[in-house]
Amino acid sequence: MRTSGGGALGLSRRQGLRLPSNFSSNSRKLIYSLSKLAAFTLAEVLITLGIIGVVAAITIPSLATNYQKKVTAKRLAQTYSILYQALNMAQAEYGDPSTWTVASNVQVDDPAQTRELGRIFSDTYLLPYIKKLKNAEITNLSNVGYNNSITSKSGSTLINVSSNYYVVQLSNGVILFISYDYINGNATVPLIYVDINGTSNPNMAGRDVFLFSFRPNINKLVPYAYNRSRDELIRACQKDNSLPANYNLYCTALIMYDGWEIADDYPW
Repeated sequence: MRTSGGGALGLSRRQGLRLPSNFSSNSRKLIYSLSKLAAFTLAEVLITLGIIGVVAAITIPSLATNYQKKVTAKRLAQTYSILYQALNMAQAEYGDPSTWTVASNVQVDDPAQTRELGRIFSDTYLLPYIKKLKNAEITNLSNVGYNNSITSKSGSTLINVSSNYYVVQLSNGVILFISYDYINGNATVPLIYVDINGTSNPNMAGRDVFLFSFRPNINKLVPYAYNRSRDELIRACQKDNSLPANYNLYCTALIMYDGWEIADDYPW
């Protein structure tokens, strides 16, 4: 059988689609239907691409945000596990944390003294039990690569870029800032700020910066505001200028409360 550019089915310029005589009626109808479907006008193609573009514009940001939330929760949980295990090993070696040197009732209201307490606590009870450690020193944020201060969600400064802390850099990119909390004028509670992605943006409480405290009285590493209700944590985690800037650090407890996940109602 001779064809003119029509392949096995015999497609000619004059006759269009020419089918063999032994094709059934149903087969002919199917072939003709497929040949019509195979041809799209330029307008149809452009409309289809436009629809795909709109759908992508709607779904891709949502997918990216969900992925970022999962990564944030996972890295925070991993960091908590590293710190928790380290402090447990310290307790096995040094005994009851209430007897630890830096957990005693040291009355001090001097930033330099506070940093020194953070260094002693870290060097004695924390860092020796962390396998992957890059660097640790008393320095300011700009010296370790921060270009901007760490802020709340509303933009209020929490940790100034020029402030000095005992800064610990882990090999996985996490950066810790060790400080102390005062109870009744006594520096008794070590604070561990965690920046899960180091110097990368947004450097914001509740997004990539979180806070744990080690409570010697209960021998536990807990998130900041660990004893608040979930409703209180949700409220404190909002972007709200009327709230104190440090309230966004309550987000740490909220993520832990929800099983180390960032729930749908989390104020991202």
